[in-house]
Order: sequence, then C-alpha cells, then structure tokens
Amino acid sequence: MTVLDRFKVLRGKLWFRRKRIPLLLIPAALIALWWAVPFSIWNSFPFVVCCVACSALGFIIRSRAVGVLAAEKKVDSKETSTSALPPSFPKTGIYARMRYPLYTGDFLIWFGFILYIGVDWFAVGATLLYIFCYLIILSKEEEVMLLKYGDEYREGDDQVVLPHTIAAFNVARVIYDTVMLTIPIMHVHPDGECNEEMSRLLAQHAAGAATNADEDGDGDMECDPRWEALKRLTDNN
Repeated sequence: MTVLDRFKVLRGKLWFRRKRIPLLLIPAALIALWWAVPFSIWNSFPFVVCCVACSALGFIIRSRAVGVLAAEKKVDSKETSTSALPPSFPKTGIYARMRYPLYTGDFLIWFGFILYIGVDWFAVGATLLYIFCYLIILSKEEEVMLLKYGDEYREGDDQVVLPHTIAAFNVARVIYDTVMLTIPIMHVHPDGECNEEMSRLLAQHAAGAATNADEDGDGDMECDPRWEALKRLTDNN
C-alpha cells in the first residue's frame, strides 16, 4: 500500500468518526488541568463571558445551518419524487455567506471549551490539532459532496447556478456587472495620435475658457444665449 493509499484510508476513518473526534478533547482537557496551572485570568468574569460567547456563536451558526439543510431536504424530497434531477446544494440562509457552516460552528463551540480550560500549551496544541484533523476531513467531505451534488458544488461565486426549482431569473444585475467590468476605467490614446480638432474643441468649451478670455482682455467672445438667460435670473434675485 502506497503512502497516498494510506492517507486515503486515514482520511476515510477520520471522516466516519468526525462527530466523535472532538470528544477526545474532554479527557485531554482533564489531563491538562491536572498537569498544569490555568491562566491567571481563568476565573475572571470577562474571560468566562468571552468563552461562552464563542461557543454560543458556534451553536447559532450550526443551528441555522441545520435549519437550512432541513428545509432543503424537505423541498428536495417533494421534487425528486416527480423529477430525475439530483438534489441541489443549499445556497440560501447561512450557506449564502459561508461554505462550511456546520464545521465552522463546531470549531467555535469547541474553541470556547478549549479556551475555558485556561492552559496555554493545551489551547495552542488542541486548536492546531483540531484544525489539522478537520482539514483532512474536509478534503473527504468535498469528495462526498461532489458525488452527491455534482458540478454544482464545484462552481465558484463567479458563476450563477440556477436550481431546477427556479422558473425565472433576472439577469439585469449580471449583465450590468459584466459590462461595467469590461469598460476600461480610463480611455487613453497612444502617444502622438491625439486628434487635433478634438483638442481644439475641448480647449474651446472647457470650463473656465471664457473666464480666461475675459481676463486676457478679449471681451468680444460671443456668449451662449442660454447663459444670458441664467444671468438674468441671478440679476433678478
């Protein structure tokens, strides 16, 4: 068995046991408390609030993700009975903001627990080990999601995926963004190819051209009659 095959076997075992792996932090935390002395701020009220807030945020993210998955599963179960199309990857709710809300919620829940233990080397080591294990698990998770949802899971944010439940889609925003990104920010001609006629007209109609002419003593320049009408309005006031 090659090293790559052994890695795939390890990745599969970690993925199947992904819900039980964080439970190993509990005996490890007890050993850390027996072995070392907690932080000096371990029992302070702000530190406890910070740990509880971190875990509570994780519970909120995870509960919202579970709610979205439950709603999507209910919709897919009704539609797959009359359609041969595969289920669609959820893109609403918390899934519109992050790709892995369940894993993010789990990490925050256990990170609050790790911080509350109050042992510095345990906090750093357990956090790094947790991230390392779950990066391996996520690589297996993506393979499973690709098999379940197909290319829809692979597509990024720059591509618009239309679920089979949508009968109409407004493309105005997509076309506007495409056009605005295609137009150059500044239009510049090559050096030495300036249109002399256009340069003369720009100099003639540029703001302040009439003022400069008056300052130079050229008062014979004919003024646009529309400007004369606006001047009369200011004179009346």
